[in-house]
Amino acid sequence: MPPDCRPPLLLTRPLSDSQRFAARMDGWPAVISPILRIVAVDHDPAALHAAAGLVFTSAHAVAAAGPGRGRP
Repeated sequence: MPPDCRPPLLLTRPLSDSQRFAARMDGWPAVISPILRIVAVDHDPAALHAAAGLVFTSAHAVAAAGPGRGRP
């Protein structure tokens, strides 16, 4: 699609995430309007440490979980 015909991207993730994504979308106009705020929730780190494996749905969750043990 020619750059002048590209519809603007509406980026609603937290500001730093939106800015990083927009920088990778060369030639696409972007409207950055954060409506999300990532907040870590309290959790039991011992339960995470004892788990055989973990599934994360967000890079933010990985950062909030604490140090890992090299498991899947």
